[in-house]
Amino acid sequence: MTSSGKEASQEEGSQESTRRRVLVAEDGSMLRTALIRLLDEADYEIEAVPDGAEALMLLLAEAAEPFDLLIADIVMPGLSGVELVRRMRELMSNPPPVLYMSGDVRPALNDAAGTIGGDLMLAKPFAAEQLLEAIETVLE
Repeated sequence: MTSSGKEASQEEGSQESTRRRVLVAEDGSMLRTALIRLLDEADYEIEAVPDGAEALMLLLAEAAEPFDLLIADIVMPGLSGVELVRRMRELMSNPPPVLYMSGDVRPALNDAAGTIGGDLMLAKPFAAEQLLEAIETVLE
């Protein structure tokens, strides 16, 4: 390998280690797939799961390499996004910030999400730019 190849390889390795880790909990498979693609293109390291229970297991299992952000749909079957965040904050000493998203913007849901301490709420549908701006806002 030439020295320029080594430098490129080292740059790639350092970029890999600086990617922010994002966990997405979204029950809609089409949106989950779109989020994976969008966030990967924006240079985030992504894990995506279809429900809150799987998200909670990943959050607790990844303590050695924690997530930088949790993006959670509020309304999911089984463990809702609100309950996921409540349990995460009870069980983790240093939980990641939370970006909630929901197509159901009833005030009661927003109040419940705010009470649990979501850092930001994004109403579905949203544009890619809105999501990326919201992520940057939460991570600042």
